[in-house]
Amino acid sequence: MRPGFASRFHHLAAPLAAVAAVLMAGCAGVSIPGLNRLPGGDDNAEVSEIRRLVSCGATSDAAVVTLLADEAALSIWQAARGINLIAAPGAALPPGPFAVVEHGARATGGYGLLISRLAYQHGRELRLTASFLSPKTGEVRSDGPTSPCVLVKLPSGNYDRVSVVDPSGKRRAQYLPPVPGAPAAAVPSAAAPVPAPAAPPAAVEPAPAAPIETAPAETPPAEPAPAAPVPAP
Repeated sequence: MRPGFASRFHHLAAPLAAVAAVLMAGCAGVSIPGLNRLPGGDDNAEVSEIRRLVSCGATSDAAVVTLLADEAALSIWQAARGINLIAAPGAALPPGPFAVVEHGARATGGYGLLISRLAYQHGRELRLTASFLSPKTGEVRSDGPTSPCVLVKLPSGNYDRVSVVDPSGKRRAQYLPPVPGAPAAAVPSAAAPVPAPAAPPAAVEPAPAAPIETAPAETPPAEPAPAAPVPAP
């Protein structure tokens, strides 16, 4: 080694070590997308509202969320409810999947839903946040029953269940995939006609009774006539 090189290296070693220590400390707090994320961790996602209705044909007062893969599945679902969540036939609809979030059946108006745009995917579950609105005390409400629902566009992803939580974090509704082999839920259809009651059988006239044959009465044998007297000679 040339004279003087060791001394110059000794003077540079300390600053280089200090710089390396600072860089290592800084990297410890850096989060690189896709590198530091743990498997199954939460992934941010966004949803967008497509349409909302005041009455969606709910029969239960419980909140419900339904996962629909595409427009065909949405058409079948809304036809079973007798409603229209697609603005118009042939209207441009973004590709699925979709979710329908329902508030539940209510006796009056004044109820509603607000779906947050921010969603989270955790494993195979997508979590939506919704505010469930109720009428205030003294608020003028419509007299007719309602069942509000909101159709939202979901992000594409590898999930097969959806849950809805309120702003406090309480889960209000959950969709789970069907269990293989379980009978499918019945889809409401037109009521089958009630068969007419069978006509009563026609009255049958009784056949005339056959005459009863009686045995002929037995005739008593005739007694022999008394013999004529023989004249005397």
